[in-house]
Amino acid sequence: MKEGRRTGSAGYGVKAAVSADSRALFDYTDGTVRKIELATGRELASRPLEAGAEGGASWKEVSPDGRTLALAIGGGRVLLVDTNTLAIRKTLQVEAEETLVVAFGQRGRSLVVLAGSGRVFHFGGR
Repeated sequence: MKEGRRTGSAGYGVKAAVSADSRALFDYTDGTVRKIELATGRELASRPLEAGAEGGASWKEVSPDGRTLALAIGGGRVLLVDTNTLAIRKTLQVEAEETLVVAFGQRGRSLVVLAGSGRVFHFGGR
């Protein structure tokens, strides 16, 4: 993991994560991840990831290959979730209370995490 610092103000907001084929939307609320069909609004699948969790993810991002959903959640954690099974593949921890934004690199081999403090963390890649 590499670390840096972002300058300027951080923008707050919740981003919707859309599947690579643009057919589904991913949501994370109160510890449960949901996959929703865009055409009908029908819930295709859901899975509880964290018992007793409240709130949602500050940011959601689908990898370029469409196989992984990154969820920036409280406590400086990022959950990497399989988009087919909705199971957690991996949990990343950064040294920050709040993670604001996650973004995959162009090829999906790296992930950048922006913390509320302005710190930037880089996982994978070169």
